[in-house]
Amino acid sequence: MVLLLIGVAVALVGVALLLNLASSGSFVIRHLTSRSLGELAPGYAASSTGFRVYATLVLAIGIRPDEPD
Repeated sequence: MVLLLIGVAVALVGVALLLNLASSGSFVIRHLTSRSLGELAPGYAASSTGFRVYATLVLAIGIRPDEPD
């Protein structure tokens, strides 16, 4: 049950970022993805196309189906 709630929370964050709800996407671009994150280049994640890719990945992680027992 806890994993389901975590998955729902991550999926909701992905949707919020993807739709830029309450300027969440702009905030993340401004404060996180526009900066150098080690070896990752900051340019792609700060572009609108790159940010949509990353937000979609967050959404996909949140709705990953559970593996059968």
